[in-house]
Amino acid sequence: MKKSLEHSALILNMNSRLFINALEGVTEEMAQDRISDHNNPLNWIATYLLGPIQYACYARKTYKEPI
Repeated sequence: MKKSLEHSALILNMNSRLFINALEGVTEEMAQDRISDHNNPLNWIATYLLGPIQYACYARKTYKEPI
């Protein structure tokens, strides 16, 4: 991996672990409920947050060093 990407990869891995730990104990029913009328349910928020992480992981796997 290119040295300039190592710190970003480290941060993504740490954030992934933090995210998984934060969701520990949350049931499917809990994730579908809105805390109030002014916010989205947890499963929507989780999907919104995971999109960029999944893209970054995909980009990391397909990254090729420039010639």
